[in-house]
Amino acid sequence: MVATRTKFETMMQNLRDDLLHMGFEVEALLQDAVVLLARPLPEAVEEILRRDDIIDLEATRIEEQCLRILTMQQPVLATDLRTISMYLKAASDLERIGDHAVNIARTGTKIASEGGIYRPLADIPLLAERRG
Repeated sequence: MVATRTKFETMMQNLRDDLLHMGFEVEALLQDAVVLLARPLPEAVEEILRRDDIIDLEATRIEEQCLRILTMQQPVLATDLRTISMYLKAASDLERIGDHAVNIARTGTKIASEGGIYRPLADIPLLAERRG
């Protein structure tokens, strides 16, 4: 039983680490997308799309890890089940934020192609820097 719990704890730690990594990647993606509102570059939007695809794959992998833990380790503690449920929800939410970053990047490029920068959008990067 001890070896099983150790394996479970290792799997949970790996899952947590993967989710944190995904969170950092999404945060960087969102920051880069916001910058594109003030300085849109079509090639940068393509890079945002590529990075979002990677985030989508990470979300799928995290969901698979959660399901693998549930089926193979059969956690018995309610706190373990709540933690796994939270990881599933967080991965889904982070994936959606990545999708929003793509939309933000595309919006900046669209506005620029239509004749310039919409001034309130140019101020969003400044607001993003002041988030702390």
